[in-house]
Amino acid sequence: MAPLFDLSDRIAWDQACRIIGCSRSTFFRLVSQGHITAYGATDRNRFYLRSECREYLEAKNKRKNKKIDF
Repeated sequence: MAPLFDLSDRIAWDQACRIIGCSRSTFFRLVSQGHITAYGATDRNRFYLRSECREYLEAKNKRKNKKIDF
């Protein structure tokens, strides 16, 4: 049985913060709001996926660059 995700894609919260370019508190707010998923069995051993962080960043940039028509 194949894993649900690539194990080399796993990162810690501090690495995720560097990818997204945010502070620790902002990152954990994004996690609690459901923008980024936390994986792991316990709170102490949580990990995040590099690909999800990049997807969040791309979506954020798209929203930022979207022009509003009046």
